[in-house]
Amino acid sequence: MRPRLGPPPPHVRALLSATEGTVHLAVGGPNGAPLKAVRAFYALTLDELRTARTTGLRATPFEAAFLRAAAVGNDEPPAP
Repeated sequence: MRPRLGPPPPHVRALLSATEGTVHLAVGGPNGAPLKAVRAFYALTLDELRTARTTGLRATPFEAAFLRAAAVGNDEPPAP
């Protein structure tokens, strides 16, 4: 059984963001994370996805690496 993927709970994500920082993640387009992967990972509505496509997202380094890997067809989480 595959582990459930997605962002951690808000309090854990806040701690990760405080310790590791965040990075800008482009969404869609030739250099961005795939729309489908971003929408599924963050459980975004279409309006939220549209906003993310326009402005990008703040993501933890792990989230960004995972979603960028989806652009090349690798759906395995990056090694810690």
